Amino acid sequence: MAASEDKPEVAINTPLRGGSDALRSSSTLIDANVTLGALLEAMPTPAVVLDHERRVVAANHRVQEQFGDSLRVAFAGKRFGELIGCTRPTTSPSGCGSASACAWCGVMSTVNDSMRHNAAVTAECRLALDPSAGGSLDIEVRATPLALGARKLTVLTLRDISAEKRRRVLERIFFHDVLNTAGGICGIANVLAEANDPGAEQEFKAMLLSLSEQLVEEINSQRQLMAAETGDLQVSVAEVSVTDLLRNLSATWSNAQAAVGRTVAIGNMPQTRITTDVMLLRRILGNMIKNALEATPEAGVVTILADDLGDHVSFAVHNAGSIPDGVRHQVFLRSFSTKGEGRGIGTYSIKLLGEKYLGGNVGFSSSAARGTTFVIRLPVQWPFNLPVTDE
Repeated sequence: MAASEDKPEVAINTPLRGGSDALRSSSTLIDANVTLGALLEAMPTPAVVLDHERRVVAANHRVQEQFGDSLRVAFAGKRFGELIGCTRPTTSPSGCGSASACAWCGVMSTVNDSMRHNAAVTAECRLALDPSAGGSLDIEVRATPLALGARKLTVLTLRDISAEKRRRVLERIFFHDVLNTAGGICGIANVLAEANDPGAEQEFKAMLLSLSEQLVEEINSQRQLMAAETGDLQVSVAEVSVTDLLRNLSATWSNAQAAVGRTVAIGNMPQTRITTDVMLLRRILGNMIKNALEATPEAGVVTILADDLGDHVSFAVHNAGSIPDGVRHQVFLRSFSTKGEGRGIGTYSIKLLGEKYLGGNVGFSSSAARGTTFVIRLPVQWPFNLPVTDE
């Protein structure tokens, strides 16, 4: 789970789990409260009740619908993140709330704020769920204090806002990026209509062609991502030379606007071939290169390289910058971006396309000393049952 880029005021001193007697007592108290049970079931969104240790003691049926867990049996003293399949608790033996990434968890900070101020608190958060629980999810959470006898509880409701987030991103792309490109095309077309210099016409025609290709690429990129999210993306498999692919990417991105004042260099290039969807791989590596260029100051260098690992090939893109700690925990979450509101598709699409559709493994490393490297590791032979064509 993740919140904003700025580190919140969340203490990671997660309370130790108390005895099972306290847990059973809270559950029994809630089970006996018919009104509370009816209210939970009447809520139109997933809702859980947490005790003072943030353990789940009750939930409505919508939690099961959303996250696929068996309700009462699944509780067993679990905290919220463990119940819904958050990937963070698996990194710490003490469970939900104790991993280093939990300091950036929007759900945890919302619950803590509600407990601390004894008031309802609402926030937008991102859940990093394991694949079996549905993957990345954008939600609006609301934590509300509940006093039941002498017990201090918290009612936590969750509203899925993934569609709203996605709409904002698409609006940003189509009303900003695409409109800017279309405006450039319109401007050059007007100049061409009035130009009398044949030499100038050739230059403007080249610019017009480049912008037109960029516009089509931007539209196709979003159409492709939408198809990938719904499982409708069709892949086209071919064999390609790793050396040719890297050289082509270097030539393409060396002439891109993002590379002005920067260098796109080629590192190690193994003499091997790989069978994959070449268009998707180019798009993934292109996104890595674009992100690296945008994070690189003028006169900086972005290096693309590959390594032959036998039955796999590892492609990597490196730049000298480092990613802040809070950003590292959220890099691959949909709608998260360091570029402002309404962004956040590039790195998310890298992981979605690279792992779900190419059968690879996507990751990154980042430190002040070694810089940042994004990597996709792919099988040399196509891992799925599809025919192979010539590239």
